[in-house]
Amino acid sequence: MPSELPRYYNNLLSLLKGEIDCYQSDEDFAFATGQLIRFLLEQSESGNKNHAMFEPFLQKLGNFDVFITQINRTLKIYGHKIKMNYDTFDKMMSNSTSYKLENGRSLKDLETVLISGYFAKQAIWEIINTN
Repeated sequence: MPSELPRYYNNLLSLLKGEIDCYQSDEDFAFATGQLIRFLLEQSESGNKNHAMFEPFLQKLGNFDVFITQINRTLKIYGHKIKMNYDTFDKMMSNSTSYKLENGRSLKDLETVLISGYFAKQAIWEIINTN
């Protein structure tokens, strides 16, 4: 089975470029939210940045609202480092924090896609660096 990574990445680029207004599927949400989390954690000025910073998010996959609250909490910690003119960040943040999973879906079902987004090439930087 071929990788779904290019499709998720291209769908996120379409959102960030303004070609679409919102995530098109739960998988798009999970991938983009992994990217969002990585972008937020990259703002840390800690001398010991590592992937353990991702663990609190993974621990909250069983409760969607608590997971979103963890994203909001992380924004409160690192938001001062993010420029106000990053429309791309705004699109990801607003889409991720307002998204609702399709009926019967659990965020745990999307863990692999979330992790894929977290470790994939950062689409937000592609957009920011070309503007």
